[in-house]
Amino acid sequence: MKKFLLLLFVSVILSWGVTVSEERNSLATVPNFSFEAVSQENLPHNWTLPVSGTAELSSQAAADGKNSLKIHHPDWDQSEALSAPVELQIGHLYRISARVKTRDAKTDAAERYPTPVAGCITMESFPFTNHSPAVGGSSNWTKIEQLFIATRKTDRIRLHLGYNGSAIGTVWFDRISLEKVEDISEYIPPETVTWFGEAFRYDDRGWIFVHIEG
Repeated sequence: MKKFLLLLFVSVILSWGVTVSEERNSLATVPNFSFEAVSQENLPHNWTLPVSGTAELSSQAAADGKNSLKIHHPDWDQSEALSAPVELQIGHLYRISARVKTRDAKTDAAERYPTPVAGCITMESFPFTNHSPAVGGSSNWTKIEQLFIATRKTDRIRLHLGYNGSAIGTVWFDRISLEKVEDISEYIPPETVTWFGEAFRYDDRGWIFVHIEG
């Protein structure tokens, strides 16, 4: 059964007529995106770590600079680290990305729907079905990213080991970025959109999105 999400925007917030050649990406600020700012307690500024103690700074592996954020599960668990709030424009398209490294990361095969994944990134506003491509097993630094349309003025980035279920192993995160994307067709193929005057609707992974301008 499809879920319905109504996005009601007060002003004109999306423009369809931007071509790829006109695309301009602008970086948004992710406080302490590379975990280089550290407190006296050796905790990364502007990040909230799980109280379970499964996450810590690591100087042994970094994609950029000296530090990364390491989440380690010696047993089946779920952990997430949250960024400080970031400012967004509702209805605009954004891309979050991160560099991720894993070691023996895997999910519990006994857990079913929703399907658990090992290492991934999300926004706090995401429905549980939305997340970046997952990284498991043992891998060197890999870039993962996810496009999304902002539904909040203020949101937070989440870094996961064990999303929608338990995971075991280790994942490192570094170089967290958030950028605004001007070409909406990167996210929604124009041929999949149904127009109703200036309003439109489209389907995305089981969700129905309705955009109303007024």
